[in-house]
Amino acid sequence: MPHVVWVSAADGRFEWFNARWYTYTGLGFEQTVAAFHNERSAVFHADDVDAFLAGWYDALRKGRPFEIETRLRGVDGVYRWFLARSSPVVDQAGRIVQWLGTFTDIDDRKHAEAQSLYLAAASEVLGSSLDLTATLRELAELAVPAMADWCSVLLLQRDGALTPVAYAPDDADRRQLAAIFTEPSVEGLSAADVAHTGKSLLISQAPAPARSLITVALVGRSRIYGALQLATGPSGRVLDARDLRTAETLAARAATAIENARLYQQVQFAARAGEALAESLDSETTMRRVLDLIVPALADWAVIDLFDEQGRVYIGAMVHADPAMAPLVARLTGASTARPEFSELVATAVRAPATTVTPQIDPNVVATLVLPEYRDAMLALDGRSSILVPLRSGGRALGALVAYFTASTRRFSDEDVPMFEEVARRAAVAIENAQLYESERHVANAFQRAALPSSLPVLEGVTFDAVYVAARNEAQVGGDWYDAVRLPDGRIVVSIGDVAGSGLEAAVIMAAMRQILRGVAHVYADPATMIDAADRTLKAEHPGRIVTAVAAVFDPIANTLSYANAGHPRPLVRAADGRVHELPSEGLPLGLRDRGDAETRVVPLERDALFVFFTDGLTESTRDPIEGERLLRTALASPAIVARRDAAVALYDTLLAAGTHDDVVVLTMHVAGEPEHVSRWHFETGDAGAARATRESFAQTLARMGVNGESAFTAELIFSELLGNVVRYAPGAVEVALECAGRLPPVLHFFDRGPGFDVVPRLPTDRLSERGRGLFLVWSMAEDFSVAKRPGGGSHARAVLPVRSEARQPLRS
Repeated sequence: MPHVVWVSAADGRFEWFNARWYTYTGLGFEQTVAAFHNERSAVFHADDVDAFLAGWYDALRKGRPFEIETRLRGVDGVYRWFLARSSPVVDQAGRIVQWLGTFTDIDDRKHAEAQSLYLAAASEVLGSSLDLTATLRELAELAVPAMADWCSVLLLQRDGALTPVAYAPDDADRRQLAAIFTEPSVEGLSAADVAHTGKSLLISQAPAPARSLITVALVGRSRIYGALQLATGPSGRVLDARDLRTAETLAARAATAIENARLYQQVQFAARAGEALAESLDSETTMRRVLDLIVPALADWAVIDLFDEQGRVYIGAMVHADPAMAPLVARLTGASTARPEFSELVATAVRAPATTVTPQIDPNVVATLVLPEYRDAMLALDGRSSILVPLRSGGRALGALVAYFTASTRRFSDEDVPMFEEVARRAAVAIENAQLYESERHVANAFQRAALPSSLPVLEGVTFDAVYVAARNEAQVGGDWYDAVRLPDGRIVVSIGDVAGSGLEAAVIMAAMRQILRGVAHVYADPATMIDAADRTLKAEHPGRIVTAVAAVFDPIANTLSYANAGHPRPLVRAADGRVHELPSEGLPLGLRDRGDAETRVVPLERDALFVFFTDGLTESTRDPIEGERLLRTALASPAIVARRDAAVALYDTLLAAGTHDDVVVLTMHVAGEPEHVSRWHFETGDAGAARATRESFAQTLARMGVNGESAFTAELIFSELLGNVVRYAPGAVEVALECAGRLPPVLHFFDRGPGFDVVPRLPTDRLSERGRGLFLVWSMAEDFSVAKRPGGGSHARAVLPVRSEARQPLRS
């Protein structure tokens, strides 16, 4: 019979075994009986003997059939699985007279079940993670002891060497494992042979310390990735063809997992490349980030070759894995190294539309292509293998990405092409965008430089300071500006603003807004009128764009500041006592407001006050404008800020020492006191004597200034006409001031508290009328003439006298 059959007495004493038992175990009857009653049986597997004996004795006590799966050791020392069964034999009275037992070989079924379970578990491991190292380590650990006592996964390297990357058990003697897994077998084959040929190897009886050995190749869709090795030793298990089939199935699934993991790594690499390349619009930074992705992960050193305006190739960027090569890298970056006779050959290679892989390079041949002054550098680089990937965008050849290996054992191959081409594709777009941006930035910078004043007004008693700092995150040129200009009549026009958006168009709008505000101020220096004019121009020429702005006019003689706000951060004022407050103002930005929305507000100036005009970049660098303004107020309250002539710089350094993500403009105006070169007179319009005395004193002042002749006559005539006008139309107190600022034309001021009037630069309709003729004469004779309403009522007339003063001494009346 193919089964083992045995018989025992009713009390369990064994009486007979068939020949199949003795053939399989190699034991005699006495040895067999001893084996059935010994917990250290030489027949039953150590892990199974206790369960078998417990079941057998329980069946004897209860007189019930008994069944269990157990492993029995054969004469060859190999354990196989059997289904053990025993049933009582009873007589007619129902008494047990014997026990009949069998052992049925089920090893094939158990092996198939175990392999199915193992492959299922292995497939789950291989599909649960895209971390290649962790996946292969789990695979090796799962194989022990399910299939073998030892397991190793070995991967092929670029140089063809086979390197173990995962072991089980991990604490085993690595040298012993290496010997088992890499030395040639008794058949003269090694794991490397299997990995290169793809032919599986089964050695049922292997040299010690192994008992059996299986080596199978990790065969993927397009290549062999390495080998999987299984070995038995301590367990005594002999691996067979069934195990080989299981190992081959497992290896195929492992190869697929390796491909998936590497594909995921490529996707991750491409994603990191996309993120890195999207962070900068500076071409040098962009190229450096491309090379940093490649070196040292994919190459020992790499360059980006670009074309100059003459079509010659030069090194746009270079990175080497060895820090000691930094001086050489700096020397070569930006250089055209090809000898003139080979320049076109190099350019043709760089323009090639397809990727070129050169597995082996002779550095001496390459050195002959370069100029003598770069030959030593090229030899020091020692490039032994290269891959050249063209950089093309929009059908235009930008240059090439070239990576090198220096070690002769590492070589590029066709399998590297997809990764490098993906990086090059993204890099080409990023480099072209950076180059286009830099071109636009150059033009925008020119506009921006033109839009900012080359100097600030110099005025006695008033100190101006300004700072403009571009964003440090390489964002496009912004639309921030500031301006401060002195009008002919002595007033200072200040403007500050911010164009929404960035780039060349924002710079153009910025320049236009600044010039409009300045130009309108020369005609009619009213902040509301200036804002309205800028708003109309913006809507007409750049519809849809938004600009915030503040326009202000500082009058050092009237000691007032008039201003209007179009959605801009409110200027701050630090009083002499350290209090900080903002200039109250409202209004929508330019481009969103209705006609006539602007409102001019006038505030008297406090002496020793510091006015701060700024753009939102100063307070929003931390993305918290409320906290930013609090910090600004705290800094402004410090006496140290006011004490510095460069107050704007001091504020910037205090708040944004680490830089900012936005453009920042700060303009400060410190009003310390009244200019020294000012003479003032006061009288009542009803006091004719005081009026005459004022006129005489004015004439004497002109004489001290060296003004005489026709110039003095014209100046006195202007004074007389303005005096007559206030006496006639503005009864009450009158103040007259004469401002003389160095070589600038003197400015005559008349202040009154009358009903106010407007200047009409033409003669009255009735040529014989006395009304209106005097102001027309003043407008005609003065270099500049304007009249503005005073806060609280009255008028302030300003006439720029057509004379120049050589005087430097203070003029006081």
